[in-house]
Amino acid sequence: MTGIRQVPWRTALPLALVAALGSEFWVVAVRGAVGATERTSEPFAQWVLDSAVVLPAYLVAVVVALSVARRRYGPGPLAPRQVVGSLLMVVLAATLVAAVLLAVDAVVDYRLQMQNLGRSSAHGSCTDACFAQQHRETIVLQVKAVGLGTVLALVSNVVLLGVLVALRGGRLDLSAGRSAAYPAHARVAVPRHEVLRVVPGRVRERPHRAHEGVPPPSG
Repeated sequence: MTGIRQVPWRTALPLALVAALGSEFWVVAVRGAVGATERTSEPFAQWVLDSAVVLPAYLVAVVVALSVARRRYGPGPLAPRQVVGSLLMVVLAATLVAAVLLAVDAVVDYRLQMQNLGRSSAHGSCTDACFAQQHRETIVLQVKAVGLGTVLALVSNVVLLGVLVALRGGRLDLSAGRSAAYPAHARVAVPRHEVLRVVPGRVRERPHRAHEGVPPPSG
């Protein structure tokens, strides 16, 4: 729990937002291709709405993945190989969420399609043999759609999240406190009387103290 609290929001939230938008694009696309007809209208609006609704799920997944990466690699700064490893953890976590949402979407579509098929069978347009065949084909189609959608979500997460990290200079900050590029242990406190003040034409040194036993420089 402590590791999760130490994950910086400035890192987790952009990753979760990009993963949600990219993954939900394929959820809506798969729904439009093999889903029930009553759920395929206004795909753009559905994409935006679904992305907003499921954003907390992606955020939780990203935070958990980053906390695991932080526990393994430390708060940073991360080496390039560690950045790639942390990014892959985020990609896998986001893709797992996408796979679950695709499966839930497939179950909803399957139930609606079976209801529509049942009404057609009741009106005599589809016999029992026809109903059984349509039932099997619908299950196979939905299973294949979930698999294909998961692969597409995985690829898009690799590309989109990789581009996001690249745009941020190839860095992945895992420290919730000060910047990981300058950790606290690397900062040296310099007393104020030791700081040299630069004035035009010369450098003025700190005032001479009598107890040091060294005479001040002449001139």
